[in-house]
Amino acid sequence: PISVVLLSEQEQYVCQNASVQIPLAVQPGAGYQYRWYHRDDSSEPFFPLNTQQSSIIATERGQYIVQLSTAACAAISAPITIRNDSAQLELISLGRICADASEGVSLTATPAGGQWSGPGVSSGRLFTAALTDGAHSVTYTYTSPNHCQYNESIVYKLDRIPPPAIGRLSGDLCVEGLVNLGVTSLPT
Repeated sequence: PISVVLLSEQEQYVCQNASVQIPLAVQPGAGYQYRWYHRDDSSEPFFPLNTQQSSIIATERGQYIVQLSTAACAAISAPITIRNDSAQLELISLGRICADASEGVSLTATPAGGQWSGPGVSSGRLFTAALTDGAHSVTYTYTSPNHCQYNESIVYKLDRIPPPAIGRLSGDLCVEGLVNLGVTSLPT
């Protein structure tokens, strides 16, 4: 009997929109003939590739198998699948920020391990003191274990509440012992 030993991982990942150039191989054996097959996905039949070597360079996503044969018998490998890497980024919304926090605002996303960037961002925290009021965005960049990079941004509104202005409306504390005060907010 023929034993098919793959020398390639059965699951291979490539970055989306990247070209595919992945070497695939099977353990060579004396007197074996090799026939490689490919299909785009499991809903299709396998189609033969025009190569008869123990290794090939895969140039398309999909599934690959190799048939080893001798004059007496044949065996087929388990499929090797090449597919797009994927990562689902989830960023926690900042919404509306109404005041500057000296310790900054924590920026949170999953999967963890990425980097935040944008105006006022330092070490995964957002410091708004130097920013003007209005809409701003921050971006989270994550690199997957397969070295594929993903980016996602969130927009937040910086809308500081101005401090109130307290002023004397009438009266004199020293003369009358009574003062009427009024509170107004500064225009934004």
